[in-house]
Amino acid sequence: FNSRFMRAQARVFAGLGHAEEGLWRGDYFFIQLADPQIGMLHCDKSWAEEEAMLVQAVQLVNRLKPRFLLISGDLTNAYPSPKSMKAVEEQNAAFKSALSRLDPRIPLVLQPGNHDVGQRPSHEAIQQYRERYGSDYYSFWVGGVLYISINSQLYSIDADDSEVGTLREEQDAWILKELSSREARDAKHIIILSHITPFMAEADEDA
Repeated sequence: FNSRFMRAQARVFAGLGHAEEGLWRGDYFFIQLADPQIGMLHCDKSWAEEEAMLVQAVQLVNRLKPRFLLISGDLTNAYPSPKSMKAVEEQNAAFKSALSRLDPRIPLVLQPGNHDVGQRPSHEAIQQYRERYGSDYYSFWVGGVLYISINSQLYSIDADDSEVGTLREEQDAWILKELSSREARDAKHIIILSHITPFMAEADEDA
């Protein structure tokens, strides 16, 4: 059961590598969900409604049969902190219960949001995420397209925080390595996936 949530390991996604999926074979579609945020509606006191809505979404995904399902962050609502760990654990259990209904032939691709790793991510919070869901950033291939899934929370705050700055530098170096790889030159398209968009309308707009 838990293995489907842990396919992203060591910056790659099991079964969706260049060797398996490096060739373009024509158009396809995937489905993107975001912010299921289990626990938001009632401020972490209960989350039956959000879990039920996520189950309904999974049922629709199963009917549509996409190449993969992407859930782009804020999987749950409670922030990772010592005082909220009970809610964090219970909400993640509810999230996994809903997604256990996903057709096992549909790969499940997960990304962290600010509610999953915190507004100011720490090594500890990111490690907790990795223990639940695998790598917080990684690449994968589907049908000749290279997808680079990043931890966008590392870019959403000032880099003067030494811990966040180090984590950001590590991700930056990895992204550049991925984009300059021999395999990347084979890609029909290269798509960056993130929880927080880098801009709303224009790439050079004010932050």
